[in-house]
Amino acid sequence: MNPYKLTVAAFGIFAASALASTSLDSAANAAVQEPSATTETTVAEVSAKPNAEKKPDVSLGGRIEFDAFVPNWNRKGSMPHDFVSVLDLDVKARFDEHWSAEVEMEGAERIAYPYIYFNGAYVKYENDWAYVKVGDMSYTEGVINYHRFDNFSAFAAGMKRQNMRGIEGGMANAMIGIGLSAEEKDSMTIMGAEVRDENAYFIHAAYDWEVAGQKIRPYFNYKGYDKGDYNSIRAGVNANLVFGDMFEAHAAYGLWDDCAFKGEPVVSHTFLFEPTLNLGKFSIKGSAFFAYLTDNLDRATVIDMPEFYYVHAEPSYQVTDAFKAAVMGEYHSNTLDRSNIQNSFAYVGPKFYFKPNSFISMDVYAAAVLPIGDTADSTGTVVQFTKDDKVLFDAGAEAVFTF
Repeated sequence: MNPYKLTVAAFGIFAASALASTSLDSAANAAVQEPSATTETTVAEVSAKPNAEKKPDVSLGGRIEFDAFVPNWNRKGSMPHDFVSVLDLDVKARFDEHWSAEVEMEGAERIAYPYIYFNGAYVKYENDWAYVKVGDMSYTEGVINYHRFDNFSAFAAGMKRQNMRGIEGGMANAMIGIGLSAEEKDSMTIMGAEVRDENAYFIHAAYDWEVAGQKIRPYFNYKGYDKGDYNSIRAGVNANLVFGDMFEAHAAYGLWDDCAFKGEPVVSHTFLFEPTLNLGKFSIKGSAFFAYLTDNLDRATVIDMPEFYYVHAEPSYQVTDAFKAAVMGEYHSNTLDRSNIQNSFAYVGPKFYFKPNSFISMDVYAAAVLPIGDTADSTGTVVQFTKDDKVLFDAGAEAVFTF
């Protein structure tokens, strides 16, 4: 406690003691009077008065991932290895029934020990029928579940993560966000002109529609730049479909366009379908992606995928409640150029999953990379190899926990 407060308190106690002693002496010959009801009420009210305003309820949550792997070893020279480390930390504060706030910290690098940085914050007001957020917002559409492209900061069938600082509002399952693009000074070429994200304004709208257990989300994203008609549009729909206990599917469609108000078309279309078939302990999950790209790709922004198609299938068997064994089979175009498929490859190997509870999951895999074309030239966008590489080897392990 503050020394000044201690001194004042001690003096007060001393004075009160002296006064009480004098009062007792004076009242020795007087009748004892009962304290009034008014005095009792006042004392009770003062005692019940809180000393400070209630502090907000603060919660902490996040996701940690750490991987180690040997990528596409061609058996020549030393065996390379690589890492991926991801930390996603969310701090939420609830001030009252209407007001809350959230701060996100993140670190994600292809190294063992990434730097952790501030990744946005917002304040939110909500009631029974609407909400408003002010601050930093992130939007991702058409997230891919398939393991090679599940990093939505880099890949998506609809739109990889886009950040803005502004205001978002929503009601009745609809939302719209308006603000300034908050990308890290990324630049791109649209129709021959270089545009920069720090000069862009941002609009994102979506509607979450649920009917008969099926969840469908159409979306629209517009980013306008400071150079006349230069802009980019991302639009499409994301769907999560469930058909009983045996079959479910995730599907997405994306439309990509640049300079929408100019005459030259630069429209691309993306399609994703990820079904899962559950037959007791046996299951099969798959993922298929295809992009119909504009003929003017050299003058348009590139889709958020490194290849124009892939197919993946993974049958698995649940050995125990925590352990699952699977076999991966994949085929990749390994390019965005539809006229150049000499770098395509197949990918085959086992994968094992261990999930002791709902918070921890681990997996380990090993696979053979089988080049298909005879004229590979090391220009693959997913895996690089030459015509002399007959088989490459891929292996790795991943651990993830959430809290």
